[in-house]
Amino acid sequence: MNKQQAALSYRVRFHVLAWLLGRLSLIMAWLVAPLLAVTLWYGAYVPCGALAVLIAALLVAWFGLRRLPEPSRIQENESLVLAAGTFLGTSLVMLLPLKLAGLSSIDAWFEAVSGITTTGLSTCPRIESMPDWFLLARAWLQWCGGLGFVVFSLALVVRPGILAKGLAVAEAVEMTTWGGAAAYARRVLAVYLVLTAAAILVLLLAQGNLRDAVAYALSAVSTGGFAPHDASLAHFTRPYAPVVATLVGVAGSVPLIAYWRFCDTPWRVAAADLQLRAIVVANLIAIVSLVVCMGLVDGRSWSDCLYHGPLQAMSAQSTTGFSTLPASELSNASRLILIAAMLAGGGIGSTAGGVKVLRLLILWRVVRHMVRRTCLPPHAVLEPTLAGREINSPEIRSALAVALLFLALVGCSWLVFLAHGEEPLDSLFEVVSATATVGLSSGVTRPDLPAVLKCVLGLDMLLGRMEIFAWLVWLHRWTWFGKRAD
Repeated sequence: MNKQQAALSYRVRFHVLAWLLGRLSLIMAWLVAPLLAVTLWYGAYVPCGALAVLIAALLVAWFGLRRLPEPSRIQENESLVLAAGTFLGTSLVMLLPLKLAGLSSIDAWFEAVSGITTTGLSTCPRIESMPDWFLLARAWLQWCGGLGFVVFSLALVVRPGILAKGLAVAEAVEMTTWGGAAAYARRVLAVYLVLTAAAILVLLLAQGNLRDAVAYALSAVSTGGFAPHDASLAHFTRPYAPVVATLVGVAGSVPLIAYWRFCDTPWRVAAADLQLRAIVVANLIAIVSLVVCMGLVDGRSWSDCLYHGPLQAMSAQSTTGFSTLPASELSNASRLILIAAMLAGGGIGSTAGGVKVLRLLILWRVVRHMVRRTCLPPHAVLEPTLAGREINSPEIRSALAVALLFLALVGCSWLVFLAHGEEPLDSLFEVVSATATVGLSSGVTRPDLPAVLKCVLGLDMLLGRMEIFAWLVWLHRWTWFGKRAD
């Protein structure tokens, strides 16, 4: 960094981080409270005591930090540090309660990371042998992670006078449209609650078991994929129940603010949303590709292909991670289709992971523009456009950076798995599933997986959930050292 850049760079202000942490501690206490009620309901008094101590510690932190002066503005690096730290901190905080279900420390941390990042990978040897409170607790973790503690903070504690736009960086494109981060977050929270309630009701009617309905609904709306049964969606006895759960996951992969638009604008205008149309097209491409491949390459009956293919494809594309059959039973070609769908992911502003279809559309339009430029004279003025709007340079740089960072992370993690002797395609499937926060497994994630590989997958989930960039801000020298803004 040259002298001019150094003069314009401001490190994070620790008193601002402390002020934000105090507000966040109160939010986290409220979010842990339902887990306390669940453990108490099931008579799990030891985990209940651990959660009570955790809530008390969070309230003490809030009480001690709430008197700090309120900042007039929040820097972007401060918001990113807080957002990334929240996911890491929550996984560490929830390690002890989950460990009390009989897991080792590394497995409890893995389960907590998989929950808060809405991934769904699990190292539990047998899910159905775990206590009910544990199954509901990890589903609740996914529900909280799906919406994000950052959005909770915006909706409940950020006042109108604070420039909080940076606290929901992934949603910045929406902030200018919907009149501020706090109002946006409240709308998203309202949509999320309505979707969750509707999902619980529909799944309860479809299967008739309240615990399963709640667990599946919390995981589906958050595109998490944690299931209370080892067979995932194959556990359902009624064939339409997996369809309902999968469609709930697809609903979670749609930008949440799009549902608000259907209530606030004419439905034709709302339905014309670019991301909404792109998600529909991406799911159709994944469905057709997988059904044809399962029929022609895997040699399955067409009735099986037409049932399992769409459900598996939509689960991968929405990054939900539910399954009606193990991925290990699919051919290499079918798994490659799922890998591509998982990498693409859902929409920006949804609970889904992956690179996001909007970014892929931007990159496609840029490539198309470059090809068209070869047919034009040098002095011709032609800029790439999307949905009738010119794509600006920051949008192109952002899309390209996220895509390259995802691919780099997948490549580096895959090399570690290959170095440990794991099967190449299975390892690639697992790494992509973790990085895109999907949760579909080819069988690599297992109880006896070496601890170092569990840590690699855990880091993939954390990095992928925050789209890697926030963690680079953490590692950047000038984030912590340098001038402090007034």
